[in-house]
Amino acid sequence: MNQNKLLQQISTLQQHFSTLHKYLLAIDSSPIQVLLLQQIVLGTAAFEEFCFILEDLLVEHEEVSQYNDYLTIPSNRDRQRDRPDTNQSQQLKQLQSSKQRLQLLDEQLQATVEALAKSDRALEDKNHDWLVVNEQLQAAIAQAKSTVDSLEARDGDLQVKSEQLDTRNEELRLTTEELRLSSQDLNEANAFLKSIFTSLPGGIAVLNQELNIQVWNLQAEDLWGLRSHEIQGQHFLNLELGLPIEQLRQPIQSCLAGESEHHEQTLDALNRRGRTIQCKVTCMPLFTLKKEIHGVIVLMQELPSAMPTL
Repeated sequence: MNQNKLLQQISTLQQHFSTLHKYLLAIDSSPIQVLLLQQIVLGTAAFEEFCFILEDLLVEHEEVSQYNDYLTIPSNRDRQRDRPDTNQSQQLKQLQSSKQRLQLLDEQLQATVEALAKSDRALEDKNHDWLVVNEQLQAAIAQAKSTVDSLEARDGDLQVKSEQLDTRNEELRLTTEELRLSSQDLNEANAFLKSIFTSLPGGIAVLNQELNIQVWNLQAEDLWGLRSHEIQGQHFLNLELGLPIEQLRQPIQSCLAGESEHHEQTLDALNRRGRTIQCKVTCMPLFTLKKEIHGVIVLMQELPSAMPTL
């Protein structure tokens, strides 16, 4: 192995170290960086060992070269033909040993170069895989960022809707409270009206504009035998009473039309016991606070029987 070949292999090693250094600077992944550092350390140790051995071999090669030059001189060769030289034998042995060491070093150097080349290919593959994984991670990060932005936008919309719902709930609560108070006032008013209708002397039937029964007091129940829950909402003129209701059609229509503010007449009737009675019926329009006709009030009173004369 000549000196040029050694220098060529040394240059190849330097190129491998430069490639490893390039990968080290290009890759920012900790596991791959550790692997590269390990490869560089191993390669550097092998290179330093090779340099030390090469230095010794070059010294020995220089000595062998000087000895060969000495042997090539004709006068010296002629002089030493007739006498043995122990130094020559030793130098020949050293030369053979140096060649063997150089050959072994060359094999080690070749193995190191092949190992480094294999490491380069493996690192290139790992670098390619890392680049692919890095692109996938970048895409996943971008997608996750887009998802986060979308979720933040939805969260903002939900917060706005939640505030709107809170406002509506508060409005509903106020409305419910107003309805509760109105219902309470209405119940009190109905109880008050019921007490009034109960206190009046006679049966009361309050009709709406369609002549459906809205109020039927206790005196009306006692007079005709029909309960309030039985006839609530029924048409007054369709009731089957002991009272000739058909004769009340015209007075009731007159009250609804505003043609009469008061109509009174006495009719023969049968009470709930089947006894003939005289019933005084009074029809009056039902006005609202705005003086609008809202229905008809029918007052039915049983007249006392005439006392027999002696």
